Amino acid sequence: MGDIVETRAPHAGTPNDSTTSILLFDGDHRLVRNFEFHMASGCAEVPWSIVLRVAMTTECRCILIDQYAADGRAAVDRACILRTRRLVRSFRLLGLRLCDHVVRSDDSCFSFRAAGLL
Repeated sequence: MGDIVETRAPHAGTPNDSTTSILLFDGDHRLVRNFEFHMASGCAEVPWSIVLRVAMTTECRCILIDQYAADGRAAVDRACILRTRRLVRSFRLLGLRLCDHVVRSDDSCFSFRAAGLL
């Protein structure tokens, strides 16, 4: 697993670093917390137990997943879609919702919400 950095603002990513940011928002869509996970590869293993513990002990109501793909490909596969749908169901059980799951690179972007996958 890569390094975990907790910040208050979204990370733009760097050319050599794949980054997954998990942004927690309150009911008024204000940022409550932002976690950044810097990974050596594009496949981020997010420690959801830590993120959800913070979500459940704050005013969090909505979660946004923002992935920066250092390899230049803002693409998703079937496994990624299935994982995201499982997260949606799990969040719903906790009274949370997934605002969007965005996968982006320097020159492209894929939004699960815009694609109708949420």
